[in-house]
Amino acid sequence: MPSSDVRRWGAEKEAIYRALIRDQIVWLPGLILFLQQAQAVGLLIGLGTSACRENVDLLLNQDQLGDYFATQVIGSDVTRGKPDPQCYLLAAERLGVSPEHCLVFEDAIAGVQSARNAGMACWGVLTSHTAPELIAAGAETCIQDFTDPALIHLIQTAASPSVVALKTS
Repeated sequence: MPSSDVRRWGAEKEAIYRALIRDQIVWLPGLILFLQQAQAVGLLIGLGTSACRENVDLLLNQDQLGDYFATQVIGSDVTRGKPDPQCYLLAAERLGVSPEHCLVFEDAIAGVQSARNAGMACWGVLTSHTAPELIAAGAETCIQDFTDPALIHLIQTAASPSVVALKTS
């Protein structure tokens, strides 16, 4: 099968995905407030995702979510996918912060492994995997969503410069 067909079919699949979710985007509880609070105390927030630009833009344009991210690393910015750490290392580099000062929120096994392979702390987000699965992959702890009381403590004790790296799909 020609690679041009594979690329075309992939692009068509992603366009269908965007059409299906466009009017159904719902953020995890507490996400926007957490981003506002993190930004208010001076945390640098980066996004690391394997998603394509069109999918990322759809999400980041919703509720001006993109305003909270000082940098974005998407699938086309890297040559190696997760669990390789390239995505998160590039986000930290763009933010000017060393990996050991970063905290990644991840809901995927490969993403948790990527963060840990980058030398970053990682908290699992319980959207599609269980806490035991994410902890086995390397997450230090897990949160159900962004209303978790541990996040209030995180914001209150954050020392700048620090980075919060989030991912989308």
